[in-house]
Amino acid sequence: ENDRVSAPPLFIRQKQISVMYDIGKWMHDPKQPFDIDGWKAQYEQILDRSVKANPNVKLILCTPFTEKTGRSISSKDYETKRQCVEQCVKVVCELAKKYDASLLRYDLMFDELLQKETKDLAPEYWIWDGIHPTPAAHLRMAEMWIKAFKKLKIK
Repeated sequence: ENDRVSAPPLFIRQKQISVMYDIGKWMHDPKQPFDIDGWKAQYEQILDRSVKANPNVKLILCTPFTEKTGRSISSKDYETKRQCVEQCVKVVCELAKKYDASLLRYDLMFDELLQKETKDLAPEYWIWDGIHPTPAAHLRMAEMWIKAFKKLKIK
């Protein structure tokens, strides 16, 4: 069993939990097929344990993302990685509905940043290697998160 899933929840008394379940290990070595069903099962296990520990918890789920920037431009595996991320995004959207969670579409945020806001900026200004956000992008992600958190109206 995956250590991240089997570890006891550290957030039993939390009123809100944000989850961005990554695929980073696979992204760095995509030679093996990505197990989307296993990834979804692990993600659901985390959410189930969280809700079981606190049935009133408010969830914010964040989509994974990738862009063709930096070293990913020359990556032979980029399209495979992009397809995998798109599968994961679909799963996160489904889980957000299932668990009545707020959904942060970081994938769409990056698509928009790179399409609309890079006229005077290199795409690497936002995501330097295809998967890791820069400080400027982290700020945008944080602003998006804060907006979602405020909508939860947690006391």
